[in-house]
Amino acid sequence: MTQIFIEARYEKTSEYVFLNTIIKELGFSEEQYKIICVGGNSNLVKAANKFKENTIEGGKNLIIFDADTPATGYGFSATLQRINQELQSNGMQADGIFLFPNNTDDGIFENLLEKLMQKETHEQ
Repeated sequence: MTQIFIEARYEKTSEYVFLNTIIKELGFSEEQYKIICVGGNSNLVKAANKFKENTIEGGKNLIIFDADTPATGYGFSATLQRINQELQSNGMQADGIFLFPNNTDDGIFENLLEKLMQKETHEQ
């Protein structure tokens, strides 16, 4: 199984719903993946057992978090470095890491949604 760890707190968040919708539209069944909310960008370690168990069972672990911004003390590079350090320090293995909005720039999930929004149809 592929486990996808997101920093949302609940399954009803826009982030969870967006990812779940995209994955289903790509043709994956609910038996193939599970989205796991960790409840914040500093709570990945709380999911260490899920990472390790899934790795032992031959599954994949993906992380999809916000890159955040330097104003919050992070940004793309710092967030990626922090996640990799947390993985290494806790014996966790990730098969992929993606940081919103585009896995390159600073930002958050809401930045991506804003860029995708049809502004002619939906006023801010």
